[in-house]
Amino acid sequence: MQQRAAALSQRPAEVAQVAIPPAQAQFVNGAIGQLNLPWRDLQDAVAAATPRQIALLALDPDPRKQVLKLTAEAKTSDDMVAYVAELKQQELFGSVTLTRHEINDQDPNRPLRFQVEAI
Repeated sequence: MQQRAAALSQRPAEVAQVAIPPAQAQFVNGAIGQLNLPWRDLQDAVAAATPRQIALLALDPDPRKQVLKLTAEAKTSDDMVAYVAELKQQELFGSVTLTRHEINDQDPNRPLRFQVEAI
């Protein structure tokens, strides 16, 4: 048994080299980037900043750009501005920017739908 273990430890390890197409490598790297995001921390930071007046519709992380895009709705522009200010207070985000806003005329309540990017 000891001789076999000694013989195995003396052989150089053979590593198979496999050519990976660039498109497949990019896809795999993107998946790894998604898995390596601090999901729990991102969710906790957004939850801590989101008051009842804000309807959070979507969280869309972009690991390549290291940006989290949020889509939400508010009843008033004051609520929207206060929410963006609260997101800026979260330590996890270095920068928070309001990128888009519009009134949803299709909804009888006419909520203000907006998007925010947090880095």
